[in-house]
Amino acid sequence: GIAMLRSLELYNLGRMRAGYEAVRIGVGINTGPMMLGTIGGHLRMEGTVISDAVNLSARLEALTKEFKVPLLITERTYCNLVSPEKYWIRLVGKVRVKGKTDKVSVYEVFEADALEIRNRKKAIAPYLLQLMLLHEKEQWEPMRKVWEQCMEIYSDEPVLHYYEQVIRHS
Repeated sequence: GIAMLRSLELYNLGRMRAGYEAVRIGVGINTGPMMLGTIGGHLRMEGTVISDAVNLSARLEALTKEFKVPLLITERTYCNLVSPEKYWIRLVGKVRVKGKTDKVSVYEVFEADALEIRNRKKAIAPYLLQLMLLHEKEQWEPMRKVWEQCMEIYSDEPVLHYYEQVIRHS
């Protein structure tokens, strides 16, 4: 996922030099068992994967739009990283996705961001954790106050806009 985002950044430099808009993508990564197979006929064949783990990856990809971030992973993926401390990663929330009854912990991997943005995202991570915990407890007024403090520090933080929607719909 990180390599994809870095390659896209180089590709977008060329697009912007040519006068085109940058392309944006969302990447969702989950870890779990799956079935891999080949489908098709004698004229056309392709590989495919199916499983609950694959479906959750697709849901994460869709969540990148809600959180306004390019790369999300699940807790299961995070726990399977050999050295997660080597990456710029932060917990951004617990969400209920279609097809799941329990909420899923979602982490943003922001390794491909510019250093200045990475430092700001790391600095606001404890506030996001506070927002997430207040959201879990449905403590809307304290959540609103923490959100307002965060907006004063870093109003361009994309994940704060997700929590703004949560607060508005509470």
